Amino acid sequence: LQFSGLLMLAAFAACLIYFRTNTRPELLREITMPPDAVIWKEVLAGFAGFAAIFPIAVITLVSFIALGSRDPAHSAHPAAFEIEKNPFLIFVLAAVMAPILEEVVFRCFLYGHFRSNQRIRFAAFFSGAIFAALHPQGMIALPYLTVLGMGLAVLREYRPGVIAPIVAHAT
Repeated sequence: LQFSGLLMLAAFAACLIYFRTNTRPELLREITMPPDAVIWKEVLAGFAGFAAIFPIAVITLVSFIALGSRDPAHSAHPAAFEIEKNPFLIFVLAAVMAPILEEVVFRCFLYGHFRSNQRIRFAAFFSGAIFAALHPQGMIALPYLTVLGMGLAVLREYRPGVIAPIVAHAT
């Protein structure tokens, strides 16, 4: 896991360098924090978004676990098995890097692409379903992660930047 953590850090740095060298400098600022946004309001909106999304997502997860797998380890993220060995690395990956990367990729670019062509409900569903399908938890977590991805997309729709979805995802 330490190797994959270092590999993920290197991939993150490479993506930032590529993005920085191949786009106009103000684009990253526009995506993350538009000029009219206030950081503390975005952070509070992220916490509020998490408080709204989480209960719905958990109800979805519990109902599908009740219908499906009886083994909770079957639907656990692989990082859950490494947390005792590498708690700091898992924290950095799960609470910092994954939310930043996934929100920029799934909510800015993918949801933004779908939203330019579709209504909000379709764009949120499609980006949420792709978000869920690319996670390693398996089929049992697919509905939960789809609902979570849809909630984060709706939060992205109504906030001026991606800070609120990042905070909700990290929480």
